[in-house]
Amino acid sequence: MNYIDRIKQVKSEKKITNDKLAELTGIPLSTLSKMLAGISDSPKLSNVVCIAEALGCSLDYLVSGIPENHREGEDGKLRYITAIQKKPIQ
Repeated sequence: MNYIDRIKQVKSEKKITNDKLAELTGIPLSTLSKMLAGISDSPKLSNVVCIAEALGCSLDYLVSGIPENHREGEDGKLRYITAIQKKPIQ
């Protein structure tokens, strides 16, 4: 699962449409639609940050897929760092 899939999953869970997400983030609907369709190869980091904030999740989760509660404690930090090192940026 890549960051686009995670955005779509959280959107679906929270019943947020693309129109609503565009409104919440200030990202033009056409830009958001291209991003979520995978047409935009390199989305702006600022757009992904806005999406994370609007969806109420962390940027780390969108990028890595590792839930925030899995990073607590030293063991969690080590697992998180190891997982990040193994994952290609998608």
